[in-house]
Amino acid sequence: MKNQVRIYLFVALILYGMDALGQNSSFGYKQATKPEGEGLTFGNVFGFGNINGLLPGAIYVSVSTGPSFIYGDVCGPTSKDISFGKNNMFDIGVSRVFRGNFGYEISYMYGKYDGSDAGTYLAYRGYCYSTNISEVALTGEWYLFGGPYAQYKIHSFYLLGGFGLVFSNCNSYGKEPLPGRIYQHSAGSPSIPFGACYLINLNSNIQIGVEVAEHYVFNDYLDGVKPVTDGNKSNDVLGHFALKLRIHLYQDNNYE
Repeated sequence: MKNQVRIYLFVALILYGMDALGQNSSFGYKQATKPEGEGLTFGNVFGFGNINGLLPGAIYVSVSTGPSFIYGDVCGPTSKDISFGKNNMFDIGVSRVFRGNFGYEISYMYGKYDGSDAGTYLAYRGYCYSTNISEVALTGEWYLFGGPYAQYKIHSFYLLGGFGLVFSNCNSYGKEPLPGRIYQHSAGSPSIPFGACYLINLNSNIQIGVEVAEHYVFNDYLDGVKPVTDGNKSNDVLGHFALKLRIHLYQDNNYE
């Protein structure tokens, strides 16, 4: 419980610092002081009407889904066919973008995964696994072009990177419990998500695009197997290629 409180306080301090940067004129934002303005752009149903355009930045909510795979010690997915039940991710997030082409997103990702040595160079081991993985992440967004304050908003492209917490619940199986192998059914660990996203504006409120990202995890147990004598001895990595839908909820008074 104490560790969770420390994590929440740490995230709150980072968000406070980002908000301070967003309101700093040297960072590219000019503080809104007028009560008039667009304020809410997607209706009052989301409760932003009382902000009235004074909160710095633009706010979006997004959902993403797509194929996702574990790069770990068990070599390949159990099923070679595309499946919406396994080896896919679903993500929901809230992002805030400031002037100066910088923003951040708080997100939650979930996916089910499986894998097997069958058909790979490690087929003699006969290992396979099934796991559920979730991640809570805080990532920064750096716009190389586009964004809510750009002159041309049809296209947007940004790099993303940050930190997160990954939780896995894995069941791994083999022909027999070979010596020197470590099984761990559940694990939690820090992660570093990084990647890029490209978006197209369908209208002033809706964007669609693609996101490619990897999540470097600081443990070797996403697939429940840690080899000592053969296989991949490095930490596990989670990768995804997702379709992204993003909805524009709010814009400050300095929108251009």
